[in-house]
Amino acid sequence: MITPPHGRASPRNAARRVTTQHDEPGPGSARARQLERGIHVRAVAEVRECMIRRGIWSGDPKDAHPFFHAVNEGKCSKRQAGERRALGLGAGVSDLVFVYGTTPTIANMGVPHSGAALEIKAPGKKADRRQKQWLAFWAAAGFAAAVTAGHRATAEQLCAWGYFEDFQRDRWIAWAEIYDREAL
Repeated sequence: MITPPHGRASPRNAARRVTTQHDEPGPGSARARQLERGIHVRAVAEVRECMIRRGIWSGDPKDAHPFFHAVNEGKCSKRQAGERRALGLGAGVSDLVFVYGTTPTIANMGVPHSGAALEIKAPGKKADRRQKQWLAFWAAAGFAAAVTAGHRATAEQLCAWGYFEDFQRDRWIAWAEIYDREAL
């Protein structure tokens, strides 16, 4: 039996365990967080647009849609961290999770999946041990699972999985080249 890798809950240590690799001090860590957040926001916007166009989602924020972004990064108070831990939030949960039975066939694999989980990293960053454990958990549950680093890799992966179309990928990559140039 596979169990989620978030471990045991302890109110005394809950706040310390909620921190992620993004909270670690180091040169450029704020910049990496900013870049990664931008990739997350763009990915969600592009996927929503595609789901509206394909009639999978109405576009009304009050309606359920078949994916979510796990808000599991950044700093919070000890109280908030304890509440999140008590509610089951654990470090390493994948950034984007798609959970619907009409998931497109994964390109080059020919195998329909029950969903997909994507861990999005800033360029040059890698998934940590807990993030890899979550990806293995998703894969064992029949989901496609991957890690991407940067705008281009994220756009390519989401397009390969069928979560948005070629023109969206091309538009995103063109935008990312301008964004990255201006950000330097």
